[in-house]
Amino acid sequence: MAKPSMYVRQKTFTITDCKAHLGVSFCRYTYKFIVSKFVEDHNHSLIDTFSRDLTKISRKLSFSTKKIIHRMSLNRIVHTVAHRLLVSIKSSHHYVRGTPIDFKKFYNGMRIFIGDRDSQLFIDRLKDRYESFPEFFFDFTFENGKLTSIFWADEISKLNYKAFGLVLAFDATCQTYRYKMIFVSFTGVDHHKKCVTFGAALISSETIDSYKWLLLSFLNCHGEQPKLVLSDQDPSMRVAIVQVCGDVIENTNLRWRIHRLVWNLFITPDTCESRWHYLIEKFGLQDNAWLNDMFDIRDHWVPAYFRDIPFCCLVKTTSRCESSNVTFKVNSTSANTLVQFMLCMESRLDSQRYSKRSFEYKTSSTYLKVLLVKK
Repeated sequence: MAKPSMYVRQKTFTITDCKAHLGVSFCRYTYKFIVSKFVEDHNHSLIDTFSRDLTKISRKLSFSTKKIIHRMSLNRIVHTVAHRLLVSIKSSHHYVRGTPIDFKKFYNGMRIFIGDRDSQLFIDRLKDRYESFPEFFFDFTFENGKLTSIFWADEISKLNYKAFGLVLAFDATCQTYRYKMIFVSFTGVDHHKKCVTFGAALISSETIDSYKWLLLSFLNCHGEQPKLVLSDQDPSMRVAIVQVCGDVIENTNLRWRIHRLVWNLFITPDTCESRWHYLIEKFGLQDNAWLNDMFDIRDHWVPAYFRDIPFCCLVKTTSRCESSNVTFKVNSTSANTLVQFMLCMESRLDSQRYSKRSFEYKTSSTYLKVLLVKK
């Protein structure tokens, strides 16, 4: 049998068997260190002062540099850009420990460290958060040793739900691509018309059982049902729309009329129904199966039926969820582990809450000036 070939890794340094060294011994009587031997002669040329930052010992990353690389990775800043930014901040390459390759090795090393322990590290982080903050909530399920679903909400999300949880929207369109788990964010709108997150979840599949478990976990967390819940249509319904109503959708005049009717927040349900029937008769769509099905469930999606619920006018579709998912994607990458995904999400939540705090400050520090005009 042929011997396997060995790959010899290329090295960036050469061993010259240099005898130069410094020997130090400790004197137990005087409690001092004493130089016992010193050989100064080198059998190679010394590195000039200008290039010492490129030596192996000088390129060793400091803790502060590692922390910067980690924080930048949570904002989708790659190692090469992180190195350029740090060089720009410190004004020169000489003051930055490590090269772009060293930054890359550390970034990859974080993923290797997480490795197969990703799910357990993820759960352990949630447990640590719960032990530090009892108001923190999380729930999860395992099947055959594999994490299949998890929901979590911190103490601030719970407070936001108490204040703005009358209307809730959730959509499952964003994925953590490494494990193909589906990310679900529960989103509402605050008094500044900005998105606010009430909780987040990861599920392995979009099944009835998965959503049932998810909604029960949400209720166990917040303890109260919302007045209005908005979710996207079933994917099969989307297919039916294209197959059955393709020619109807192309009629821009009809589409404009339906949108104008449906999103009218100043009419009553009775008025909405009478105008709906008028449109159906005008365009001869009495036998259109999809439109008839949508009319049968009109109290589930037409805003006229929710006009008395506070905040319902601010959340009309799941576009709020889609917008929220997009902001989470700004930080997270397709190669992120579960631990990194959670850290990215926390970073994005911090930005969301900073924006809210900024609006609160502007509101509290701004006063209305009333001008009196003399007649």
